[in-house]
Amino acid sequence: MHQRLIALAAVAAFAGSAHAQVSQGPKNVPEFEPAFENQTRAPEIRKAQRFNVEVIADGLAHPWGIEVLPDGAYLVTERPGGLKIIRRGKGVQSVAGAPEVRARGQGGLLDVALAEDFVSSRRIYLTYAKPLGSGRSATAAASAVLQENPPRLTDLEDFFVQTPPSRSSKHFGSRIVPHDGQVFITTGERSSRRVRVLAQDLEATYGKVVRVTPRGDIPDDNPFLGQGDAL
Repeated sequence: MHQRLIALAAVAAFAGSAHAQVSQGPKNVPEFEPAFENQTRAPEIRKAQRFNVEVIADGLAHPWGIEVLPDGAYLVTERPGGLKIIRRGKGVQSVAGAPEVRARGQGGLLDVALAEDFVSSRRIYLTYAKPLGSGRSATAAASAVLQENPPRLTDLEDFFVQTPPSRSSKHFGSRIVPHDGQVFITTGERSSRRVRVLAQDLEATYGKVVRVTPRGDIPDDNPFLGQGDAL
């Protein structure tokens, strides 16, 4: 998948499944009870589905995120920093104006999503490893307007930047989902022993699901709003 973008064109047949639990060994925290059945012990699928696979484009540099545009084209991020539009049978177009990224380790240009009003606004959301100097970076989310002829981004603006920054090049998280007028962003805990404990710290946005408005404001019903030690 790092060197090609594929479309799973059709599911040929579902070959059946068994529902025994996957063999995973003993639980590492046995005192924790799952919130619902199969939360931590999913059923095993012994026979996978079969797919018809069609190559739409190849030669891409570590494609990371993908969105389908209303006209059926694919909007694809490349981890080193490229943003591409891919149209079936028409090749690959580069989109100018993507943010500067820290393309190191697992960092770079990451997820992409269309705003809920994309048809009228042409607004998209991107997440990326934002360089912050001295070898540091942070997971950031930005919005921009996707222009055509030639394809380019305008009005690029960050609306969320993870804090504090880190020198780690791993575990950025970075999925982004617009929903019901708000935007959900996953952030990684940045992997290193020194900082990953911040995933349990409300004063840092490590290892969290962050919910903000498309302008970066805090929704009034966020669960820790008003709590003194919480961002």
